[in-house]
Amino acid sequence: HDAGMQFESQYIDTEFPLAIKVSGFETSERLARTAEVMARVKEEWEESQGISGQRAALQCTFRAEDIVAQADVIEYTGDDFWDIIEVKSCTEKNYRGYLVDLAFTIRTAIRSGIKVK
Repeated sequence: HDAGMQFESQYIDTEFPLAIKVSGFETSERLARTAEVMARVKEEWEESQGISGQRAALQCTFRAEDIVAQADVIEYTGDDFWDIIEVKSCTEKNYRGYLVDLAFTIRTAIRSGIKVK
């Protein structure tokens, strides 16, 4: 389990070195911080026309009614759309359980008003 977490951390640091991590302990705090970080990422992406600067945020939290989900990485792609990326490490060939996690996160984000590509 520790090796998997280490891989995930290294992968994110390598692929998204400028990403902003959402912090906070309470759900309401994380939701507010997610909105702030997403606005900052979008603004910086648009200012650079997607060429440089911030393009991603880490550990964003979404709420749709009573359902809360957290994405490992969200990446702004322009035109108000975002990619949701779940980073997982496993040595098994069975990844179907991870697809359920990703689908849950995407569905919650969409239902919360996020446009997912």
